[in-house]
Amino acid sequence: MVHTLPKTSHVTKDTMAKLLIDFLETKAKRHLRSTADLDMNFHLYKGKSKAKETVNIPTLNSENFKDTVFNNTENVVVYFYTPFCAYCQVVAHVLLSVARLMRNVKDLKFFRLNGSDNDLSWHLTVQTYPTIIIFPAKKKAESYVF
Repeated sequence: MVHTLPKTSHVTKDTMAKLLIDFLETKAKRHLRSTADLDMNFHLYKGKSKAKETVNIPTLNSENFKDTVFNNTENVVVYFYTPFCAYCQVVAHVLLSVARLMRNVKDLKFFRLNGSDNDLSWHLTVQTYPTIIIFPAKKKAESYVF
């Protein structure tokens, strides 16, 4: 875990002491890496004949993950990947095909998260890539990991 000083603080004896005390008293917040650049069209499927076959899998980051995934109105599928994983690229094409086939299901949303650039809370961190987690609409605690 990484804990950092606030951006406005200078490194002094007092700020370091406060950081250490906050850490020991579990008041210090964990620093989570998060990519600000959200490439919303990375996984894009366009059918050869019809424009309505276009499917997009939007990108999540550490900052918008909880708000997007943990809403209770939609079933959410999150694809965790790393850009340097060759097998992740293969799974991405399969997931894109599944998203295209299920594009008419109203309460089902697909998202992706680059695990090498975004940190999540410990209970949401995956151990291997690629990983797909399905978060059911009203029972997020009963998620399925693939």
